[in-house]
Amino acid sequence: VLKEWIIEALIKGNGFLEIDVAGNRLQVLDSNDIYVVRDINVNVKGYNQYIGKFKDFTLRSKNLTSFRPNQIAHLPVNKLSGDAYGIGLLMPNERVIDNIIQGEQDLTKLISRKAGAPIHAQVGQPGEVVDPSAVDSIKNSLVYMTNRTEWVTDANVKFEVLQFGEIGKNLIDTIQHNIRMLCAGLQIPEVMLNSGQLNEGIGNVQIEGFDRFIASIQEQIENLVEEKIFKPYMESQGLEDDIEFIWNLPGEETINLRLTQLNTLLQNQYLSDGMRQSIQIEIGRLLNFENPEELVNTPNTQGMTADKQPTFSPDGKVFEPKKPEDKKKEPREGSEIDPESAYRDWE
Repeated sequence: VLKEWIIEALIKGNGFLEIDVAGNRLQVLDSNDIYVVRDINVNVKGYNQYIGKFKDFTLRSKNLTSFRPNQIAHLPVNKLSGDAYGIGLLMPNERVIDNIIQGEQDLTKLISRKAGAPIHAQVGQPGEVVDPSAVDSIKNSLVYMTNRTEWVTDANVKFEVLQFGEIGKNLIDTIQHNIRMLCAGLQIPEVMLNSGQLNEGIGNVQIEGFDRFIASIQEQIENLVEEKIFKPYMESQGLEDDIEFIWNLPGEETINLRLTQLNTLLQNQYLSDGMRQSIQIEIGRLLNFENPEELVNTPNTQGMTADKQPTFSPDGKVFEPKKPEDKKKEPREGSEIDPESAYRDWE
């Protein structure tokens, strides 16, 4: 439902989502049939849905359905000041889109017409009168020419192929220009369309700007969904909690880069205990550990014997008793090796 709602808003400029909290139902409405009702102070009073012909419209029409403001979540894209509706992404680029479509049609038509190289046949010698029947005969032969490649004529007939050069180059250049204009209008990076004319620096800047554009739309969607859908539903269920959105979970490359940065920070000996624990918790979350907060606060006792388990002081710190001095080991009696007995044992 969320995807359908957003696509409707991006294409048409307005997405209208019907909210039925009591029935636990959401439905995307066709924005072509929805009208915003506002008062003289430009405050939204409600929404009307009319399905039918405008010439048959009346205030008592059976095809007219009214909605209260809390029953509709309106998502406008590219909204102008003072206007109740958004213009979307396609309307500002409509002329460029038409030019691209027309250029594609013209290029296809031109190529189809010139798919076969046309042949020009010269009959007779310059300055001499030629029998019209001879010209008609050659013309008829060319009209019904199939896949034959051998021709036999006298010296008065000369064939040549007409060359048109780079017939579609100008059209292709125009189409490429219009595509770049469309990318600028839609704020889509050219590098995402496999453009080979951009260096890495420009490509990164374009992608960064595109991410900001998407983030602005996501923020608008978050506010609408939180205020119009989640909060009313949670209130109806007697729940109260904060709502957090997560868009596009990070990929493996992003996670590895973040882990490298966090591991570098952990090597700083001047970090406070709280900052170090926060970094360790985030590392646990990136690695999908369950309850990383509890793992950070759990002492490492793996591999310790019973007599080596740590002892905790009342303040929660590990108490480490002083180690006794190592006693010097004295050789026990009979530990000296007799060379002769060792030699006999070896034999």
